[in-house]
Amino acid sequence: MSLIQKIRDKYAGVVIAFIALSLIAFILMDAFSGRGGGSSLFGGGTALGKVNGTKIDKRDFDQKSELTKKAYNMGDASTGQMNNRMWDMSVDNLILKDECEKIGLAFTDKELNSVLFGPNPPEWMRQFFTDPNTGEYKADQAAEYFRALRKKKNLTEIEQIINNVYVPVGTIEQSLRQKYMALITNSVYVPKWLAEKQLADNNAMASVAYVHVPYSSLADSLFKVTDDEIKAYVKKYESQYRVDEETRNISYVSFDLVPSAKDSADALQQVMLHRDEFATATGSDMRSFLERAGSVASFDSTYNSKDAIQSSFKDTLVKQPIGSVYGPFVESGLYVLAKITGQRSLPDSVKCRHILLGTSDRQGNPLLPDSIAKAKADSVAAAIRGGASFDALEAQYSTDDVAGKDKGVMTFPTSQIQGPGFAPEFAKFILTDGRPGDKKVVKTSFGYHYIEVLEHKNPKPNYQVAYLAKPIQPSSATVDEAMSQAQQFAGSSRNQNEYTANLDKFKKQSFQSAEIRRNDFEIQGLGESRELVRWVYDNEPGDVSDKVFDLKEKFIIPMVTNVQEKGLMNPTKARPMVEHLIRNEKKAKQIIEQKFKGDNLESYAQSAGYPIARADSLSFSSSFVAPMGMEPKLVGVAFNRSMVNKVTAPIAGATGVFAARPEAQGARPSGGSAEDLRKTLEGQLRSRSGYESLNALKKIATIKDYRHEFY
Repeated sequence: MSLIQKIRDKYAGVVIAFIALSLIAFILMDAFSGRGGGSSLFGGGTALGKVNGTKIDKRDFDQKSELTKKAYNMGDASTGQMNNRMWDMSVDNLILKDECEKIGLAFTDKELNSVLFGPNPPEWMRQFFTDPNTGEYKADQAAEYFRALRKKKNLTEIEQIINNVYVPVGTIEQSLRQKYMALITNSVYVPKWLAEKQLADNNAMASVAYVHVPYSSLADSLFKVTDDEIKAYVKKYESQYRVDEETRNISYVSFDLVPSAKDSADALQQVMLHRDEFATATGSDMRSFLERAGSVASFDSTYNSKDAIQSSFKDTLVKQPIGSVYGPFVESGLYVLAKITGQRSLPDSVKCRHILLGTSDRQGNPLLPDSIAKAKADSVAAAIRGGASFDALEAQYSTDDVAGKDKGVMTFPTSQIQGPGFAPEFAKFILTDGRPGDKKVVKTSFGYHYIEVLEHKNPKPNYQVAYLAKPIQPSSATVDEAMSQAQQFAGSSRNQNEYTANLDKFKKQSFQSAEIRRNDFEIQGLGESRELVRWVYDNEPGDVSDKVFDLKEKFIIPMVTNVQEKGLMNPTKARPMVEHLIRNEKKAKQIIEQKFKGDNLESYAQSAGYPIARADSLSFSSSFVAPMGMEPKLVGVAFNRSMVNKVTAPIAGATGVFAARPEAQGARPSGGSAEDLRKTLEGQLRSRSGYESLNALKKIATIKDYRHEFY
């Protein structure tokens, strides 16, 4: 009885249960969520947020995060990274889902069948519906099984899973996204007349004479900018200075966990305690010795060229006699002893070719019995010694499809050959035992290889190095002392004035944080600390924490310094962006009133005390004017046809006040055709249109984010 028949007759219940459980692990979209806080397949959940009224359920969100982390091998991703990534993905998917429903885009039954029964089915289906004798995936029998499953009573939920959920990670969302983006990008068109106009603009040239008084000629200290002036400026240009989300800032005092002199001495003592045994340890027992000695550096038996040795002391190290101990020295926060345990000449890379008579494939499935593979390998070797063509024999007998694409020829860097994934018998022959021109039959776990070494590229001395290393780290006494100091600071800093006074008392410096958002899991420069973010949003400007926050390598005491609510920027947030602009407006007014007298460039130059300068070959497509810098207003004046040979009034520019006289306008030879430019512009628009369209949808969407209530 075939495996598939067994599944049908005996294990149907197991498979059904398997699929049902898969919903928990593999649910990828809110297929069963209702509008405005609907429920999932298994009942109600907790609203983590809403997008245009559609709920994002916390349980589903957490399940998707775990699935995505496993499916894409993101084991090193932090909680905050995964949370933010899944939130963005959930918001994007719901927004696109709404748009696709409006315009009739869908993930069709035909597409679902392609996923389930096509050449790349989900892995569990491949396992169940693959013929063990041939290795062939039986898509027709899989489809038949699911048809039978749908006919069973009380399997409504299973049918929903099959039709709506159980597909590879992100397939439905990705399919809809690709369709939607294709609609947007394929609608992009740049007309010929527009390309011709831009080509003409790009080639336009002009020259201008001008008098320029830079803002830097007046001291900034003479022009104070008040909070009220910043408020007025932000209000005047409010579209440029709006924030979509509340942010906060803190200042903080840090008590860093730095090893003391005693800690360093203790680490040195630990290294020196094992020096004699390290000196006598040989390659055969070096690994176990380093483990017993508690070295943070394990033994690496590979040989490396001097350039590949990861130590700033390598120039001195490679000159030491083999077996002698060098050090101790300090490197990367470690006390280190080093010893050259071996030296040999090795190439940078090896080029070889082989014919593999495999006993198993890369998945471990059997190919040839060992005796037959060996006999064929010996026959191949004899035939080649007798003058037979290597290429012909490789094409006829080799079971290595990958190397077969290059007639069995392969080139490996020496580091890869010595790596853990390389067959050691193969490596030993091509790297150390064999020389260019040598040929041999070698047995590995894959079968029998007929190998010929073709080239050893750039041979040079390589070294095997052992390191005994101990970290220089704060002891518990050092940590306790830092905590005690931090607690004293926090306990005596009940308000902003006491916090400021304690900076001098404790001889500490206050640091400023970057913007902190309510749902952040980490703070730039401080690392991950969701607890600290919560504290920041539970307090107000001037509040100082009475608790010390432990951030692994430091203890900090924070004080809230700024709250920027959603809407127009407040003066604290806006000042770095607009203060210099307001100051330049004040400078411009004074410069115009005091420096520009008369009605021509000559009189302006005399009254301002700056010479008449010239800018030739200005480009319409660039706002840069040497040596002034970015000065778009001057470029605009230079290309104003009505102003040729006329003098402008003083103009407040980006870098200073200027008066100008355009003198000539023309064009340089055209660089490229209008059609080439049209295609370039179209390509640029297409590359941005999909991303920008999604951003536009997000801007007009109603997004409610409640994550801070749960994480």
